[in-house]
Amino acid sequence: MKKTLKNFAAVLLCLSVVFSTCVFAFALGTVSKPKATTAYNSVTLSWSGVSGADGYEVYVASGKDWKKIATTGKTAYTHKNLKFNTTYQYRVRAYDKGLLRTTYGKASPTVSVKTALSAVKGLKVSAASETGFTLSWSKVAGATGYQIYTYSGGKWVLKAITSANSKSFTGAKLGATYQYRVRAYRTVSGKTYYGPLSSAVSAKCALTAPSSVKLSSVTASSATLSWKAVRSASGYQVYLRSGSGWVKKATVTANKATLKGLSAVTNYTVRIRSYKKVGSSYVYSAPTQFTFTTSYGSSSVNTKVMPSTLDGVCNVYNALVNNAKTEQNMTMHQTSTVSLTCTDCSVSFLQGTIDKLLQSFSTPTDNTVTVKNGVAKDQDGNRVDLNTYITPSGRMSALHESYVSSATVTPSSGGYKMTIKLKAEKASFDGTNTVNPVGHNSCLDPLNLAVLELPASAELTEASMKYPGATLSVSVNSSGKLRKLTVKLPLSGSIIGKLSDISIALALEGVMNEAYDFKY
Repeated sequence: MKKTLKNFAAVLLCLSVVFSTCVFAFALGTVSKPKATTAYNSVTLSWSGVSGADGYEVYVASGKDWKKIATTGKTAYTHKNLKFNTTYQYRVRAYDKGLLRTTYGKASPTVSVKTALSAVKGLKVSAASETGFTLSWSKVAGATGYQIYTYSGGKWVLKAITSANSKSFTGAKLGATYQYRVRAYRTVSGKTYYGPLSSAVSAKCALTAPSSVKLSSVTASSATLSWKAVRSASGYQVYLRSGSGWVKKATVTANKATLKGLSAVTNYTVRIRSYKKVGSSYVYSAPTQFTFTTSYGSSSVNTKVMPSTLDGVCNVYNALVNNAKTEQNMTMHQTSTVSLTCTDCSVSFLQGTIDKLLQSFSTPTDNTVTVKNGVAKDQDGNRVDLNTYITPSGRMSALHESYVSSATVTPSSGGYKMTIKLKAEKASFDGTNTVNPVGHNSCLDPLNLAVLELPASAELTEASMKYPGATLSVSVNSSGKLRKLTVKLPLSGSIIGKLSDISIALALEGVMNEAYDFKY
């Protein structure tokens, strides 16, 4: 019995050594002095983490004692609902939840901080004009108002006081640079307290940019642009996009410029900026960008565009169609028809039903859309999205030379006519997966085999369609804008499925026609 008790005492001794080692061997480090940022009624503390710590306790001085105000697993804490313009002292210590008890590190050095207004942030300049600009910034919590300082005579001078978080200035000089800083203030019981000054921002007046740019005339090798005159401008600079950069093509004093040496049937982008001489230097406006297309020219009648130039033709086509989709003022009339016939019907007594099936997705359309100041409305006065009316519906045209077999361009009614023939393609549907004609889909809305409007009793299990190649015909007016667009899409294919539990196999032939007329 004595031996057993002796052995038990030895085990307890060993365990005590083990536990004491587990509990006391790893002392926690001391939290470094916390950093404090203040607002008018709160203080945010942050500190570096302590290795091995499970969390931290935050204390605030209360008389001669320290009061615990938070336990957190994070290395930051915000003490809220404090008194303004009052000093608070804080300490933080780490803790570790051991096997037998919680151990604590030493408290951090004390950090003392007074609640005060935060610095103004987000100061920026906007709405710059030729005679002024607007300063704005983020609101400061607890602020009664704001003081705005400007740099003058080698020092910061009070310029304005406002209760709003923005201020407009007029009477500034074009070409001059102004610097500003802002600070918040708070008035309590007749006494005013100030926050720190913000970082400085520079402000300049801005020369008015050219507007209402239009193409006065265009040929195969030149284009004349005009725009609304800027009253205070000394002149204008016109830049032409070249590769990835911009080349200055003209400097003029009048509000128009003629660009020469251009290439036929080419899409060009220009930037126009106004300038004004102030003293010995110049002030420039922001650039206004404009896109136009040159005509083909009478010397190129019936000239076939060779494959090496098809990329240029595709770029012009895309620009014409996509520009029409974003036109601000015009009227567009659109018509479309789909004519499909069954050339081989395996179930003759269902011919009437099959005819109705074909008719279900062969309904012609006739739409007129009027666009005024960028707002498009249909013939019933309903607002619509013009982009959905011009093929490809809801998408920008992305025709590529690899999809084109040939193209011709001829002069027509002061402009030119461009005819493009797409390469033949196939489409298929196996009941689950659809393969659509990539080239036709880049610029058209061909028949989507996966979403045919079939009656409830019909089930499509397999379909295929051949596109011998659509023909796109584009007419462009003398101003380089799209006047007429026609699309002819012949097709033939087969549909295999069930109709009222009867297996059917159809061979189809037909053509889809679309026409668009544009007036500006």
